[in-house]
Amino acid sequence: MNYQSPEQLIYRGQTYDLSGKPDVPVIDGKIAERIDPFSDKTGTQGSTARRRGYIGVWEIRENRLFLKDIAGRYEKLCEEDIFAHWVSRSLNIEVEPYIPTRFGMMRSLPSLEMTIKIEKGVILSSSTQNNELLCKQIVSTAKHAVIDAKREIASRPFNILSYFEKFLPSRKKVRASALLKDRSDTLLKHMRKNNPLLMSRPGALYLFDCVIDVDALWHDPEFSIAKKIERETEAILAVFKDDKRQTP
Repeated sequence: MNYQSPEQLIYRGQTYDLSGKPDVPVIDGKIAERIDPFSDKTGTQGSTARRRGYIGVWEIRENRLFLKDIAGRYEKLCEEDIFAHWVSRSLNIEVEPYIPTRFGMMRSLPSLEMTIKIEKGVILSSSTQNNELLCKQIVSTAKHAVIDAKREIASRPFNILSYFEKFLPSRKKVRASALLKDRSDTLLKHMRKNNPLLMSRPGALYLFDCVIDVDALWHDPEFSIAKKIERETEAILAVFKDDKRQTP
């Protein structure tokens, strides 16, 4: 799958990539649909990296959204910026650098996320979420809560059936999955108890899922994503070096 080129938004003097794509209508004398989209020298329409067929450049100023330029399927017919009165939606801005997660770069998080709510081209509100700070707070809360979570699970009555069941090969995967869920649920319970304000914030559970490897944390209270990635990178480099030595 080819990467989808993002829309560009100029906001407060900075240019950002938009994860949301505003629609573009045909407007007499201002925006027209190209008869031959391949005539656009940018190649936007023909590129599989731009399947929606166009890419726009937008700007927010004076609390309003404007379309500055567009390439591909549509053509801007006038020189002046066009007030985007047709846009009623939220625009999402992701700000680098991206934060690594336990899933690797396939599910990385932007350091900052901005959400701008627009109604008929007019800015209603804007909000910012600092994922970098939230992730640090969640990791710190998890490290403190894991002690109480371990203590709770260890204090539970001994189950003889569960003890024998763990030796059955056919049940090992099921047991491992159940054990992980139990640890995760217990850890979240104590995190909510220790820091209810943080864990009730929108997106907190999603960030927990992204940055906390419960098994790794359970065995290493000083666990961090950065340490895990560093260890994995060292292991990959070690294998590469061994292969290189064995190559005649």
